[in-house]
Amino acid sequence: MKIRSKGRAFFALVALVLLLVPGCARKSAVPDVVVATDASWHARAAAAEVRRYLYLRTGVVPALREAGSFSGIPGGSVAVFEKGEALVRGLEDSGATSRISTLGPEDYWLKTLAHGSKNILLVAGGGGPGVLYGAYQMAEMLGVRFGLEGDIIPDGTVPMPRLDLDATGHPLFAVRGIQPFHDFPEGPDWWTL
Repeated sequence: MKIRSKGRAFFALVALVLLLVPGCARKSAVPDVVVATDASWHARAAAAEVRRYLYLRTGVVPALREAGSFSGIPGGSVAVFEKGEALVRGLEDSGATSRISTLGPEDYWLKTLAHGSKNILLVAGGGGPGVLYGAYQMAEMLGVRFGLEGDIIPDGTVPMPRLDLDATGHPLFAVRGIQPFHDFPEGPDWWTL
């Protein structure tokens, strides 16, 4: 009888361990999100958005880190910065440095660069709006869509996709916005005094 009860306790303990261990493990490897120590408000907001959308798509919260130069960024990270910030200093790729220097205030560049044995994804903006546009473009590459009523996040989580990118973007025209009134015949935009 004693052997039988010890066997049950052992199997119950093994079953408990098998149930708990998968919950403790990371579900997928997500990159750290890195900003410069001298990051602007826009770059910090863009990094927070990148982090949020990575979490919403993978179910794992990425670490948010600061670095004083490009050499301080761990491999496999997403580096979010504006032109002129500390992360651009120490960038060994002269082609990338010159490309970043040509970005306009609302331009962005998403680029995967080799860094040691791993890659780093750059989300670079020519200015505050540009780095935010880059962050939202990256979110779209993760499957997120944006509508007037809010973000459209696909159901469920996915493993971190491989992002091998080289994409630039800029606004198609200078002044953009949303008309605040409706365009139906009896709407407030047709009323007169």
